[in-house]
Amino acid sequence: MEPAPIPDDDAERLQALYELEVLDTDPDPELDRITQVAAEYFGVPISLITLVDEHRQWFKSRTGWDASEGPRETSFCGHVITGEEPMIVPDSTRDPRFFDNPDVIGEPKIRFYAGTPLHGPDRHRLGTLCIVDLKPRELDPAQQRMLRVLAEAAERALVNTWQRRRYAQALTAETRLAAGLRTTAAGWLIWDEDATILDVNPGLQRILGYRSEELVGTSAKQLFPGDGLSTLCRDAADNAPRAPHRLAAAARDGSTVPVSAVVSELEIREQRQYVGIFTDLTELVQAEDELSQFFKLSFDLLCIANKYGRFVRLNPAFEEVLGFPTRELLQRPILDWVLPEDREATARELQAVAGGAETHNFENRWRRSDGEVRTLVWSARADPNSELIYAAARDITAERRQYLELRRLDEQIRASPLLIATMDTDLALTSVNATWALLRGPGAAGDLTLDDLYTMEAARRMRQEIAPEVLASGSWSGEVQIRAAHDRTRTINQTVLRQVDASGRAGLSVVAHDVSEYKELDRMKDEFISTVSHELRTPLTSIRGSLGLVAAGAAGQLPEKAAGLIGIANQNTERLIRLINDVLDLEKIQSGTAALNLHDERMDRIVSESLSSVEGMASDNDVQLRSRRGEDLPEVSVDRDRIVQVLTNLLSNAIKFSEPGQAVEIGSAVVDDEIQVTVKDFGVGIPADHLEAIFGRFQQVDSTTSRAKGGTGLGLAISREIAHMHGGTLEVTSAPGAGSTFTLRLPLPADMAAHQPQPNEQEQVALAPGPDILVVEDDDDLAHVMISLLETAGYSALSVDSLQSARERVFSVIPDLVLLDLQLPDGHGLDLVHEMKDDPDLARVPIMVVTGTRTNRPAVPTIVDWITKPITNDGLLASVERALLEDEGATALIVEDDEQARTIMATVLEDRGLTVIQSDSGEAALRLLGSIQPDIIVLDVGLPNVDGFEFMARLADTHSAETPVIVFTGRELTESDRQRLTRGMTTFLTKTKATNEQFAHTVLQALEHHRARHCR
Repeated sequence: MEPAPIPDDDAERLQALYELEVLDTDPDPELDRITQVAAEYFGVPISLITLVDEHRQWFKSRTGWDASEGPRETSFCGHVITGEEPMIVPDSTRDPRFFDNPDVIGEPKIRFYAGTPLHGPDRHRLGTLCIVDLKPRELDPAQQRMLRVLAEAAERALVNTWQRRRYAQALTAETRLAAGLRTTAAGWLIWDEDATILDVNPGLQRILGYRSEELVGTSAKQLFPGDGLSTLCRDAADNAPRAPHRLAAAARDGSTVPVSAVVSELEIREQRQYVGIFTDLTELVQAEDELSQFFKLSFDLLCIANKYGRFVRLNPAFEEVLGFPTRELLQRPILDWVLPEDREATARELQAVAGGAETHNFENRWRRSDGEVRTLVWSARADPNSELIYAAARDITAERRQYLELRRLDEQIRASPLLIATMDTDLALTSVNATWALLRGPGAAGDLTLDDLYTMEAARRMRQEIAPEVLASGSWSGEVQIRAAHDRTRTINQTVLRQVDASGRAGLSVVAHDVSEYKELDRMKDEFISTVSHELRTPLTSIRGSLGLVAAGAAGQLPEKAAGLIGIANQNTERLIRLINDVLDLEKIQSGTAALNLHDERMDRIVSESLSSVEGMASDNDVQLRSRRGEDLPEVSVDRDRIVQVLTNLLSNAIKFSEPGQAVEIGSAVVDDEIQVTVKDFGVGIPADHLEAIFGRFQQVDSTTSRAKGGTGLGLAISREIAHMHGGTLEVTSAPGAGSTFTLRLPLPADMAAHQPQPNEQEQVALAPGPDILVVEDDDDLAHVMISLLETAGYSALSVDSLQSARERVFSVIPDLVLLDLQLPDGHGLDLVHEMKDDPDLARVPIMVVTGTRTNRPAVPTIVDWITKPITNDGLLASVERALLEDEGATALIVEDDEQARTIMATVLEDRGLTVIQSDSGEAALRLLGSIQPDIIVLDVGLPNVDGFEFMARLADTHSAETPVIVFTGRELTESDRQRLTRGMTTFLTKTKATNEQFAHTVLQALEHHRARHCR
């Protein structure tokens, strides 16, 4: 415990206190009212007005406190008078000054204290107005202001008491009285027995807004409407000590001002006069109104009850929670509303509180008007003066249900077949459920460590890869190896999540399931598929080839009957091959191993290709093909071969189930934001109860018909899966005897973009035009695709289709990068490479060769990459980024106080060829900028000492003022924040919403744009 310090001016302060002549005096009703208001307003059991003399603190007014004084050296208030600011102790047990204070470790066990100094007339700090609670809490700014308002009222009351005493002592000296009238802060008014105003001080002028000359000589009755003045005079004549009157005084502007009045009757020069001291109660009344509003608006149940067990006053929350009208609740005893099982305990608690005890966290159950039971938790204390009980309750019904639900969930987690564990940020285990412990082996439920659960390699990955990624991005999912009983290992698929508990401590949670059996089944399935692929396809190919040769006459002319049998064998061989191919294809699609090779394609061309593939079949079945194509169909991003597969399957089915002489129609059109392709036949149709079933595996409306037509029952299942892979749908409408219409819907490019993973919250400021890239490619479609891709990524791209055009362009406008096809209509691309190498201005321009042929690769320094067609979008963009940065290394400064996040960002950038400098604070980074000049800065906002805002403001004074900045923060930035952080080229990324790839791409793109802007 730290003894209360002694102020430097303690001698003068004590002198001022003794001159106030208030120590060891009788209670002051006005001061008692202030401590009562404070206790009620702040909802605390104890409120005090203390005066601190040389060795003690003496309580001038006390609410909820029995002792009249206490030692100064152990007092909280002794600390308050050392300064002007209020002292707030949210939890005394955590404060080194008070944790072992006798009043903290012993009764009354103070936990919360808030006190503000009280000043005497000469502004010396004489004591405090303080509030005390027996549980920890905080004061918001409004409550702190209210504490100061009440303290000022107490100061005025103390000063008024002192002034009244001094005034009474000085009544014999008129000059001293007049001087006192004009120097006091309170309002003073002197009038005679005819109510004529004789004098008024500046204080009352200030309160009511009058000037002295407007009042002197007029009637005092005008200031106090009704019988207010006569009541004051009558009480003054009794010469009995009375509490100050509260009444309304008329102000000059027509308003009324609430005042507190103390009036004395005097005989001066044989003339009866009255001296009134008036205190402006505007702030106090406002505080009382606010207290009443708090009472009415509180979500908690607040009440006042008498010692006989009945409510006296209730706030509206009672009616809201219990459903009964307030009037009805006031009419019946409190115990009538309590559940019978809880009445005896409630009666004992009421009796104890009425006897002076305080209750906290007492729970009982109440019956609502609709029969529902509500659980309330109470705190209550009695006022010894009024014998009223003040209580507050909170409805914890929902919390209790949540607690029970959480306990149920906890039991389920412990018994769950999933493997569940939690750990802190150092990967020390904090819990492991029974399933995991049992898998580890008998006796493993003790103090397990990470190395007990995971294999050596998996534990290393958890520490070095997985945990840092989770702490940076929020989650990680994947497979790892764990230890099991008897030194066996198991494979689990785990999801690791970052979590923060109620106290703000971060940690990790692991939820996993054992996939060892699945992995074994998967291995067996792969082995089976491999066997099917090889052991069935190989002999079937031989069988088909042999049958084809025999049918073609390789073994001589066959008899008619033998030729028929060979034909049957050949047809069924083809059917078996289709079945095997469909089974393997469907498995590949549904297992997720079938990747789409997406390109922008013309749908009319795909339709034409599909029609061409079934023309022979249509002719053999005497079915007419009709095509209705929309005009100017836009391109759509699809896997051409897969969509042809879908349309061919739909057309084949339509032909197979059409009668000779019927037609099959295929149409294509843009409808809303998608392209629709319809295939319609006029055959037997499909019953309504089979419309969805036909898309299942091996599902056929009529298996005998399907077998006769050669179907496998897998084509539609595969077709719908392919449609879904493209973000589209495949649907059917049909009726028996009316034919069927299959509709393939594919989203247009804008919608396709909406279905792709987007950079999460990757908001960036407008960047300068990107680097100039020249595309030399004679294939118009491929050139168009590359230009669109590069421009979408923010580059400035231009294409030419010949060697001569490329020469003219590079020698007139030097590009930042050249994408070069080798086989050009007027020459070989390597000629341009050598010409550029020999030109001093072009020798440093990087060149990427994009070719469809396998050719010798000459060792030319300016050729930075060789890409073989066909190319992928991601592969092309990654190569472009590397090429633009390869010829000159870039340096990145990472300013981040979290070491793990800093390490991850550095690793990501170093893997892309950047040199990384790290700093853990804004101050250190600014010092670094005095000696280095990075190419880009990655900046967190919440930094120690110098935060991101101050860093950006001070960055302007360094030679890195124009360096691009990536603001990478977990904080949700307002528009105002962004404006403060924006300087030059600034890009914003939100942590947990950007992957490593998105982060690296943003940094590299900002570097490229910055260099392009400065090169120009």
